[in-house]
Amino acid sequence: MIVFNPILEPTGAIGFPGSRLPESGVRLWTRPVFHYPPQPLYTGIPSSHLESRMASPFRLCESFDADGNVYRRYDLTPPKECLATAAEEYRRLRVGSIGNLTGIQLDGIDVVDISALHNRLVAAVIPAPSGSPLDVVRSDLGEVLAYMVLENEFGTTVPFKLVRERELPGKPGRGIDAIGIEAGDPLTLVLCEAKVSDEDAHPPQVVDAGDQSIKKTLVHRLTDKTGTGDLIFAAATRTSDEGDRNLLLAAGILWEEEDHGHLQVVGCGVLVRPTHRFHVSDFGSLRTSPDTLKPAKVRLLLLTIDGELATTVDRFHKLTLGTEVS
Repeated sequence: MIVFNPILEPTGAIGFPGSRLPESGVRLWTRPVFHYPPQPLYTGIPSSHLESRMASPFRLCESFDADGNVYRRYDLTPPKECLATAAEEYRRLRVGSIGNLTGIQLDGIDVVDISALHNRLVAAVIPAPSGSPLDVVRSDLGEVLAYMVLENEFGTTVPFKLVRERELPGKPGRGIDAIGIEAGDPLTLVLCEAKVSDEDAHPPQVVDAGDQSIKKTLVHRLTDKTGTGDLIFAAATRTSDEGDRNLLLAAGILWEEEDHGHLQVVGCGVLVRPTHRFHVSDFGSLRTSPDTLKPAKVRLLLLTIDGELATTVDRFHKLTLGTEVS
């Protein structure tokens, strides 16, 4: 059995001291600590606009960390600028193409110009809000903010982002909302579920009681070794960066070996909530009973934003559609 014990070397290489390397001599590589934003796909957004975004839209308001488990509330402030940043990232993920878009010509005649083409792509891949609790735009806002808070505040890399890879633009994704990795010794695997709620209850049902709540989803993922392993390896095959892909592959192997000495697993929940709805009990039972996820550590992040949720989702959608096009 090959035991992986990744450590970060000065060169940035991840080696396996005290263990047997594959005969091929394959070594895993990782890029430096991730800084938001990631290298943008081509979206038609002027580079000057991309460079003007905030360093981090999250302000830590409260922290109840204990015994290696994380319970924190972040405020998105100022709200308008924060939503603009999230909308920019959402547009990047949904509309961005791998290569630069160019005008299309047939027999030397322009068929469509770049602006018209880009506007058509936006219409094709950005769903319209429905206003229901199952609204895809509302769910996508939660997932995008989850990527951003993990990347900004914890240095997590989320190599494969489900928001970009939806089978149908107007349908939610399946599986887990985010699979993240944090290089180090031990390697950290982050399994993240994101929810959005303005329910009066504390905690809202999406935290504990609902059929697809944060708690129930994380418990299921942490106990379904084969199914979750499949998701990790599937994410690795869809990851273009070689270093990130290899870290996911290493995490998948360590996960299936249940090697908790070399892999720290984090069950992460992100709840987006209007500020006026927040109560400290919104962290739910995973704060009072963190052993529910053992041997994984708990990371619960509450993101609060001023205003009514319906208004916030509508503004997010309009900002996504209204981003300046070159």
